[in-house]
Amino acid sequence: MARQRIVFALLMGVVTTCFISFVLVTINVGFGPMFVATWLRSWGLAYLVVVPMMVLVAPRVRAVVDGRVAGATARRAVFALGMGVITTCLISCVLVAVNLGFNDGFVRVWLRSWGVAYLAVIPALMFVAPWVQGRVDRMFAAKPDA
Repeated sequence: MARQRIVFALLMGVVTTCFISFVLVTINVGFGPMFVATWLRSWGLAYLVVVPMMVLVAPRVRAVVDGRVAGATARRAVFALGMGVITTCLISCVLVAVNLGFNDGFVRVWLRSWGVAYLAVIPALMFVAPWVQGRVDRMFAAKPDA
């Protein structure tokens, strides 16, 4: 189960950080000559931030949600919303700090970026995560003896 959780975190980390970093670099830096380099650097940094969170924090959030929310769909929604808050908060803060620095407008830019990142990642967490989880579950399914 631990290996399965790690594989899921690695795969979802690729998907979510790709999307979040693209959106944040687009709104904060814009399309220019350094866009691709800035986006790829930001994507790598976001991945380094989010994967440990998905491995270490997500199971704890899942346990809290499972203990307090009835119904599989409601649990999935509450979990996605909660993890979306946590991951987009950290990723947006780190990426804004790295790409724009700490200046007088940092908090305003970070909060705007956080809101945009949150709205962007929720569909991925709601719809892509179950698909990725299904693929990971099949990878680790017990194979019948031949």
